[in-house]
Amino acid sequence: MGLRHSTQTEASLLEELQQDPTLTQRELASRVGMALGVTNAYLKRLAKKGFLKVSTLPRKRLKYFLTPKGVARKVQITYEYLYYSLRFHRLAREESRRLLERIRAGGGRRVRLLGAGDLAEVFCLEARGSGVEIVSVHDDARIGQRLLRHEIHSEAELKPSASAPVVYLKQEWIHHTPAALPPHTLTLFSA
Repeated sequence: MGLRHSTQTEASLLEELQQDPTLTQRELASRVGMALGVTNAYLKRLAKKGFLKVSTLPRKRLKYFLTPKGVARKVQITYEYLYYSLRFHRLAREESRRLLERIRAGGGRRVRLLGAGDLAEVFCLEARGSGVEIVSVHDDARIGQRLLRHEIHSEAELKPSASAPVVYLKQEWIHHTPAALPPHTLTLFSA
């Protein structure tokens, strides 16, 4: 959430190597879920930036040490992640409250959610005690799972309804809301 993929990858690699500097590149690639060649490229880049020191062990093995600069980078990434996460949560709560107020002001008492990620979870928490009931949650990536106390259904089951509008909460839409939304829909972070 929030950090660039390459920054998250750096953090994962630095964390794994700090815990076990004798990991082979193959083991490291497996732990962080990357291809061996990509892992090798990242390690070379981290060493070139001065975040890692590489020493050779017997039988053509390598040992990776985090340099003080590498430890500082790991701390910086952790700080950025925490900062972004707290900022995201605060903004999501504020926007959820505003949208819930709009729904209530328009006489609405029931909504259905499209999306079951972090943003939907914050919305569900804010909806508790607000007088707005969440009737159903839909997300094709999580069918059959639960979002808090709500079972997650297929997006195909979601039909437009004036009595229970859809609240779009897919996180990729925070910065880009689709141009053509079905009738009776609401979004967070809309203009």
